[in-house]
Amino acid sequence: VTLAAFNLLPLPPLDGSRLALRFGLYSEEIFATLSQWSWIILLVLVNLPGFNELMSTAIMLLATPPLYFWGWMLNLHT
Repeated sequence: VTLAAFNLLPLPPLDGSRLALRFGLYSEEIFATLSQWSWIILLVLVNLPGFNELMSTAIMLLATPPLYFWGWMLNLHT
């Protein structure tokens, strides 16, 4: 789940950038420019103080539905 949340960041070459391009959030020119600078942006982003909280929230949002469904399938829901 952590890898999935990280992979959804909208920076090339991560998959989130492809989604942003397909949904029209990026133009081809912005995508090409971002592709050149994405590693530097990613290094800075990962070292920002609030990034850990942001990723924790994203992980919980992605993990809760499958965990709830798994508990429901095993009849563990209350």
